Amino acid sequence: MIKLNNSGIEAERWFILRVENSEYNDDPSEVYSFREGTPESLQLIEAEDCARFVYLKNNQFYAKGEIGAITSEEHDGATHYRVTIEEYDEIEPIALGAIENTLKTDFSDRNKITKINQEDYNTIVDDAKIQKEGPAYETVGDAYVDVRNRLQETNQEEWLIQQPADAVIGGWTDALEELEVEATLSWEAAAKLKQLVDLYKDFQPRLATLAVELRAGHLEDLSGSETLFVVLIRDLQQRCDFQMNFTAEKFKILNQGAYTIRFPDEGDTDPSETPSYIDPPEPPKEASRIERQLQKTKQLVFYGPPGTSKTYTAQRFAQWWVAQQDTIRATTDQIRTVTFHPSFSYEDFVEGLTAKSGADGSVEYSIQKGIFRDICEDAISAYEDSKSSKEVPRYVLIIDELNRGNLSQIFGELITILEADKRIDETNHTVTDLAHSGKPFSIPPNLYLIGTMNTADRSIALVDTAIRRRFRFLSFTPDYSLLLDKNGFDEDIDTAINALSPETELETALRALSILGIKQLNSRILESPDMDKGKQIGHTYLLNLEDETAIADTWQYEILPLLEEYYYSQFDRIREDLFAGEGEHLINWKTEEIRDFSPHELAIFLIKLTDQNIPELLRKQSSQINTNKHE
Repeated sequence: MIKLNNSGIEAERWFILRVENSEYNDDPSEVYSFREGTPESLQLIEAEDCARFVYLKNNQFYAKGEIGAITSEEHDGATHYRVTIEEYDEIEPIALGAIENTLKTDFSDRNKITKINQEDYNTIVDDAKIQKEGPAYETVGDAYVDVRNRLQETNQEEWLIQQPADAVIGGWTDALEELEVEATLSWEAAAKLKQLVDLYKDFQPRLATLAVELRAGHLEDLSGSETLFVVLIRDLQQRCDFQMNFTAEKFKILNQGAYTIRFPDEGDTDPSETPSYIDPPEPPKEASRIERQLQKTKQLVFYGPPGTSKTYTAQRFAQWWVAQQDTIRATTDQIRTVTFHPSFSYEDFVEGLTAKSGADGSVEYSIQKGIFRDICEDAISAYEDSKSSKEVPRYVLIIDELNRGNLSQIFGELITILEADKRIDETNHTVTDLAHSGKPFSIPPNLYLIGTMNTADRSIALVDTAIRRRFRFLSFTPDYSLLLDKNGFDEDIDTAINALSPETELETALRALSILGIKQLNSRILESPDMDKGKQIGHTYLLNLEDETAIADTWQYEILPLLEEYYYSQFDRIREDLFAGEGEHLINWKTEEIRDFSPHELAIFLIKLTDQNIPELLRKQSSQINTNKHE
């Protein structure tokens, strides 16, 4: 209750309290918490038991109440205040932008607590009341006539009515015919009706603002924005000469999801187009580190030399991570992959214009969604559907070869809203208009980006600064322990060395020598002028090789051409800097061409390269080469 001053008059004050991104796990209907030093917090403390407030979230006023007792406690070196909320009451949501020009309070600072005057408080509460308590219509026909008249009187732009194709409106109308309480809908009809639900969700703030501006009424059990939406869809149906069958009852059924869906039997649709459930793999050893960085910034880049398992780890982690939610069964649709390249553009990534020729020769242009907008919209739908749940499905977009694209051009205006605090429902939630469609666009908090970057192509130092600031970077280097383990040497380099003897099978010897050889070459690359750690040889080149022939082929057709590329075909530098004058069995130094060589010739080169003091093994391999020549 509001207390009285000594004269028996209400000593009342008024506040706007923001409830976005709070560090406290309070129920705003019962408690509101803030730290000492929060701007205008002293005025709120002084207003204990004598203040009214309205809550503001995502730039919408949605509830009001009274300030009760205020207590404080010390922890983490700071004083924290807890306000008891009394007379809590939700109001019809009203957008700040709809009434901002009529308010005297300046909201540009986005403070957690803002003291306002009584006039501004009344404006907010009264406009919300008008939106909720306008004239009550008895029928949807009455609502249609009244709202249409009000629209004409105010010359309000009919922004929703854009003459959509008859097929779209007809599809909605046909699907609405199937809709009734507890109905079983075909999956085609359900998909069309989902378009209506998504359309309302996308434009609900604008509908709410327009309902206030029109001072229109509402149908029973519907808000002003919901009533306006029903009327405008009916108007679209009428304009396209379809039956006006969208009613308040059907809207409520849609909004509550009070129907079931009959999915097609096996064989009715292409299984490749239906997401399947994920059978999660074992987590990569870096899983906890990757998860920690992703949770912090939402974006992470794996960078390193070729062949260091960047893409493999990204895919494996994503499959494992999206399935680590107790109440959600993850599907393959929650993970998407795209590869950047020099000609990849904003139109491919976000949205672009596509042209189609009509039967009369005319050209029609339409918006085509890119992979990023597509996964964003799916993630938003999952986020909205899960707001009442403890867990929200995670969506992951893997961008392979991130640095091969023109990042500033590809991301465009989205660079700003990638940041974690600018996502939907976060502290600095930011909305941008897409370049082609002009549609308002935000990124949900449950979408995560993992990029991979081959540093042999381009150093991370050359990546656009704006992009670098919004991503965290995780280095991937050659993993010799993994190579040793996968090739049967128990992650121990000494085990590989001890395997080298005249009695050793050629395949085993080549596996050990190849690991030692890669390690030696990488060491020399790091010491070589104008080379760096980004141009090492990765471990994956030596994985999953079935025999000595496969090992030799990997050196001939992958590793040696990679070194040739690194050194810009300067074979003299390869010979001196890397091979210490050896390698005549592998490369023709006069013609500067990679030879066809046998596993035995490769073994001789690797013995010399790695300085292994095993003359018996060397003589054995040389002898085998001579035998093969005579045969």
